[in-house]
Amino acid sequence: MKNYPIAFVGCGNVSRMHFTGYLAHPERVTIAGGCDPSAERQEYVTQQYGVSKTFSTLEELVAQEDWAVAIVCTPTPVREPVIAQLSSAGKHIFVEKP
Repeated sequence: MKNYPIAFVGCGNVSRMHFTGYLAHPERVTIAGGCDPSAERQEYVTQQYGVSKTFSTLEELVAQEDWAVAIVCTPTPVREPVIAQLSSAGKHIFVEKP
């Protein structure tokens, strides 16, 4: 079975159910990183979910080559530019909607 490296964009409240769901399937996905401008949220996902790489900007995350799918859990007002940047980088995208 193929294992997909994923990265979270937005590590706030809604991302928690996604972290929990994806971590239940380590044979299918590996969490390769998390991106959030909040250092507090970055620390939380490191401590709570074992995310070893966190980034404060989308540019930093996109520069990493060790993930294939972005799980977008951002607030609505910033979602469109995030998706546009990920799409331009050629990444697969799963988008959380309100």
